[in-house]
Amino acid sequence: MRLLNSCTWEIKEFMSDVIVEPYAILSHTWGEDEVCFQDWQTVPSSTVESKEGFKKLKYCLEQAWGDGIEWVWIDTAELSEAINSMFRWYQNAVVCYVYLSDITSSVTQSPIEQRLHQSRWFTRGWCLQELIAPANLVFYSQDWHQLGTKSKLCALISSITGIEEAFLSGRNLDMASIGKKMSWAAYRKTSRTEDMAYCLLGIFGVHMSLIYGEGKKAFLRLQEAIMNTYPHDHTLFAWGEWVEESSILISDPELLLGVKRVPWSSQNAQSNLLGLLAESPRDFASSASLVPSMKASYLYKGSVARNFPIIIGKGIRVELPWSNPIIHGYYARSIYHWNRLQITQSRNYKILYLFCNRGDNIRTLVGLPLQGWGDVTWGRTRELIEVKNMDVMAVANLLTGPIHIEPQLRMPLQRNDVVFRHIPPPHGWKLTYHDPPNSPGQFFVEEQILRIDGDHSGSLMVANFSNNINGPPPHRGFGITFGRVRGKRNTLGSVSLRFIPIIFGLVIHDKRPRKVEIDGITWFHQYAFAENLLEENLTDHRVMAIPRDECTWTLDTEEFPEVLVQVERMALDDKCSFIDVIDVVIR
Repeated sequence: MRLLNSCTWEIKEFMSDVIVEPYAILSHTWGEDEVCFQDWQTVPSSTVESKEGFKKLKYCLEQAWGDGIEWVWIDTAELSEAINSMFRWYQNAVVCYVYLSDITSSVTQSPIEQRLHQSRWFTRGWCLQELIAPANLVFYSQDWHQLGTKSKLCALISSITGIEEAFLSGRNLDMASIGKKMSWAAYRKTSRTEDMAYCLLGIFGVHMSLIYGEGKKAFLRLQEAIMNTYPHDHTLFAWGEWVEESSILISDPELLLGVKRVPWSSQNAQSNLLGLLAESPRDFASSASLVPSMKASYLYKGSVARNFPIIIGKGIRVELPWSNPIIHGYYARSIYHWNRLQITQSRNYKILYLFCNRGDNIRTLVGLPLQGWGDVTWGRTRELIEVKNMDVMAVANLLTGPIHIEPQLRMPLQRNDVVFRHIPPPHGWKLTYHDPPNSPGQFFVEEQILRIDGDHSGSLMVANFSNNINGPPPHRGFGITFGRVRGKRNTLGSVSLRFIPIIFGLVIHDKRPRKVEIDGITWFHQYAFAENLLEENLTDHRVMAIPRDECTWTLDTEEFPEVLVQVERMALDDKCSFIDVIDVVIR
């Protein structure tokens, strides 16, 4: 720690910041002609004194000498490695002199309240800790006239910064949630991108290495350090804008059924799903009122103890409760906009519950809308939902598995892809997928894309629909085998469909045939696919016309719905490659 002697103006380096002598400290906004440590040590005094930044140093040293304080700490004379210690140094200072270079003391100027509102000092990132940490703060004008102290101007400063007077007056910062403290920095700026993270280290009481050049990664590392230090404070994840209903939620019953389609939006097609952590403090602008739930610690210590969030690759795995709401008899779905073709797609949707609330309403939680993408991976939007009238303990005890949340990597559409635009089953029905034997295709569950290598024909993928409403197994259901017929002259063949009545969970001891007659209908066992027993028995085979076609199918039994399948062929950008888009509507 380097201190200037207010009498001799000489620099002395102390190997420890446990100093007997009291010291003053200077807070200011940096200009282009500052006096640095090297100047003070090597440059002639006449040159140093000619610098624009010398004036405030002179004012500060003279003020400290007049106040009977022998030592002064000034950040321009310090090493960048000291950043991890700066908050403590400001906190331990006898007094902090704040130099407002853009405020004059002329009586002809506007009132002090208006001038302070306009001061650059209240917009800079580094000045946040310099405002909060010192107990005694004195403001000075451009020509070093005292404007007031933090204690006397507390209400005004609170209105300018959004920081409650209690925290300006010394309340323990641990009493403020992570979201609240982040909101204090939401509209502040720093010259270097990394400093927007480094200037908050002391506010959150964490340490990290300084890597100038890492850009926005610094703020991600800061949040990771905060998450590891305060895993119970979910306000770290509660950033974004408050909405009544998520923009990705499909709530219209006709859209859920697939009867209508959501209009495609070019703006939404350019928006990727996000990870659990924010990109900058600006994302926390609406998080000032958030407080951790009193039941948050129960999640990790209660009867259903969960693991703390952990970083895996570029994402975070959390073991927090989640739900998939039921809307109009269907599991809630979300809308996804592809960016190469004008296709809107129905995808999986979840609400992740964060154990924090707005203000003192303890019967609320914060919900994060999630959409599936990739291999068992989820992404979030910038939206927050206040979930009201919750039985918080009941939610805490929900037996839900871990979720991996990661920024989205969009999967590009490729030649010969089969895109399932809509295929969700009604509530009470379970949908599973599997590959037929020797299938050349690979099905991506979250993206709902069947990707085929080359112009292969035959069975490619099977979707099984099991009716689980009527108690324990066996359950009746059906399967749809999706395939392609061989095309002519190296063209892409048409989509083919096979509908199969299936009985799930029935024990059949005979190896062949794996089928059973019930109510006059032949039901195939769910494992018949694995033994190639279907091709010789199936007669309900449909070949869909190009460029678009549809067909319906049902069974002569009351418990079965009608199944409508629509197929549309679409050209990719080069007009020589095609994909097939399929809608499966169960009604």
